[in-house]
Amino acid sequence: MPLILNKVTQGGMLIGLWETLETAEMLLQRVQTGAADMGFYANLKSEHRKLEWLAVRALLKEISGSMGVAAKSGGVPKIIYSANGQPHLEGSSAGLSVSHSGPYAAIALHPSGIPGIDVEQIHPRLNNIAMRFLHASEKDFLDHRLLLEMLCVIWCCKETLYKVHSAERRLNFKESIIVSPFRFQSEGVVTCRTVTGSFSAEYRLSYSKIDNYILVHT
Repeated sequence: MPLILNKVTQGGMLIGLWETLETAEMLLQRVQTGAADMGFYANLKSEHRKLEWLAVRALLKEISGSMGVAAKSGGVPKIIYSANGQPHLEGSSAGLSVSHSGPYAAIALHPSGIPGIDVEQIHPRLNNIAMRFLHASEKDFLDHRLLLEMLCVIWCCKETLYKVHSAERRLNFKESIIVSPFRFQSEGVVTCRTVTGSFSAEYRLSYSKIDNYILVHT
């Protein structure tokens, strides 16, 4: 079963993670969606992008019923996008966040709030771009024995909070989203701050290591 995570957090947010083991043809049998969506799918050029698109909707179909947002036809609730690219469920007030990396597709659903989720591979390229997203204070607590893992957690935290705030303000990864010191474990909680002008807010983000990937949500 490719559904490897389906849980509700203490705050009432639903988290789902799907590992894509199927072919596109197999996923198409799971996903029943409208003609417009299928037209969009048919125009996707990359086979990998098609698998990502299908995996997100297969996961959404699998978990959304427990949030009361299942499609009336028994198919997949329709995902629509605002002008700034933030996803929403058509006809529902539930908040939605999606992410995909490698074989994984991740979804966060909240009945009323704005969730954020990100999944990313632990990869050496993160070290190559670290200076583009690391705040000066974050460099001080990096454990170089676990450098890539910590960089991946920091990156995912910033991606997650960027998604949370995408509707109202554009955050600078390096200066506007600041991760507090933490010790890397297979799972844990990280405190982060967003700072833009006179606006400041603090968040607690949960992370977990799954194979060679990091999953973060809030």
